[in-house]
Amino acid sequence: MKLQRFLTIAVLLFAGSVFAQSRTVEGTVSYGKAPIKGITIAVQGSAKTTKTDDKGHYKIDLAPSESTLIFTGEGLISQYVKLKKKQTQLDVTLEFSDMDLAIAKGLVDKRDISNAQVTMTPSGNIQGTMDIKHIIEGKAPGVTYRDGYVYIRNEQCLLYMVDGSEVENLLMLNPSDIDEVTIVKDGTASVYGGKGINGVVLITTKSAKIK
Repeated sequence: MKLQRFLTIAVLLFAGSVFAQSRTVEGTVSYGKAPIKGITIAVQGSAKTTKTDDKGHYKIDLAPSESTLIFTGEGLISQYVKLKKKQTQLDVTLEFSDMDLAIAKGLVDKRDISNAQVTMTPSGNIQGTMDIKHIIEGKAPGVTYRDGYVYIRNEQCLLYMVDGSEVENLLMLNPSDIDEVTIVKDGTASVYGGKGINGVVLITTKSAKIK
C-alpha cells in the first residue's frame, strides 16, 4: 500500500513538472502596421499548427522540447524563429515575396498597406545582392525605383533624407551601408511640407549607427 502511494505521488510530481515547463506562446504577425491574417504557424519537429486571426493574432501551446516556430503564407517570405527558454510573447514582421498574391489570397488588406508608413530593413534574403532596387521594390503597393529615384504610384518622390540630411537622389548611396529604409506616403507625408506631397524616403545607414 505504501509503495502504491509512493508511486502515485511520484507520477503526480512528474506530471506537474512537465506541465510547469510547457508554455503558451502568443503574438501578432504583421507587415508594418498592417495585420496579416491566415498565416500558418507551425512548430518545428511537431504536427502542431495554428493560424492568425483577422487581427493577425495567434496563440499556440509548446511542449518543453519545442522551441522553434515557422511562419508561412502565400506571397510572403517564410520565417523561422527560435524562442528563448521562457519566452511567451512573439510578434513577427513578415516581408513580401509576391505582394499581389498575398493580397489576392486575402492575407492582407490593400487599404491597410497603402495607408501604412512602410519600413524596409535589409535582411538575410537580400543581403549579398546589394541592389537598392531589390531592397525597395515589391515591399509596398505601387512603389518602384528607377535611376536613383523612388516612385509611388508613378509619382516621383521629391524628398530624400539620409541620416537626417536631405540628398538629391540615391545614386551615390552604397547599398551595403543601408540599415533601414522608411517610405512615408499619403497623408503622413504632409508633415514634411510641399516636398513631401509625393512621399518621402528616409534612410538610416549602418555608418551613422556606429557613430
